[in-house]
Amino acid sequence: MLDEDFEHELAEIVEELTAEDFELLRAFTFKTEDHLMNKTFEKFKYAFPTANIQSWKSTKTCVEFLSALHLVPYNCCVNSCLCFTGAHAAAASCHFCNELRLDSAGKARKRFIYIPIIHCLIEYFRNTPLVNKMRYCALFSSDPMTIKDVFDGSHYSSLRKTNVKINGRVRPYKHFWDDRDIALGLSTDGFAPFKKWKATAWPLLIFNYNLPPEI
Repeated sequence: MLDEDFEHELAEIVEELTAEDFELLRAFTFKTEDHLMNKTFEKFKYAFPTANIQSWKSTKTCVEFLSALHLVPYNCCVNSCLCFTGAHAAAASCHFCNELRLDSAGKARKRFIYIPIIHCLIEYFRNTPLVNKMRYCALFSSDPMTIKDVFDGSHYSSLRKTNVKINGRVRPYKHFWDDRDIALGLSTDGFAPFKKWKATAWPLLIFNYNLPPEI
C-alpha cells in the first residue's frame, strides 16, 4: 500500500490515462449516472470477466487517486443542525438539538464530505476547451441599456472599479482585472425531499459565472 500523500503527488504528474484506467472510469460513470446499487456493481466482474472491473470500494479508491482530489470529511450533527468545525470543532454534542456527536463506538454519527474548491478550479484550467470558454466573462460586452447577464449589473461594475481587499489589506489590483479571474456565485434554498414535510434539505450550489449561460 502506498502512502496516501505519495499517491496524490503521483496522480498530479500522471499525463496519460491507460486503457485500463478508461475501463475503470467507464464502469464508475455507468454506476453513478444510472444510480446502480452497490450489490449490482459487484456482479459486473462476473458478468463481464474480461473487463477491468474491480470491487466498488477499489473502484472508488482508484477514481479518487486518478482525480487527485483531496476529500475532506467533517463530522456533523445527526440532524444536520451544524458542522463540527471552526468554533464547534471540539464540541461533543450539537448545541441546537443536544444530539451527541459520536456513537457508542466513538465514531461520528454523521459525516459531510467536502471537496475543496481550489482543486476543482485548478481542473478547469487543465481542460483547454473549457478554459477557452471561461473567457466569456473577459470578452463580455456590456450594454448599459440592457440586462443580459450578471455582468451587466451595477454590483459587478462597481467591483471592477474597486481594489481587492484581503484581511483588511488593500491590494494594488481591482476585481476581475485579469482575464483568468473567476467569478463565482453561491445559491442556497431549502426543499422537502419527501412527501411529508418533517425534514428539509439545504443544498449549496456554486456557479462559475465565467462560463457562457448555455454551459
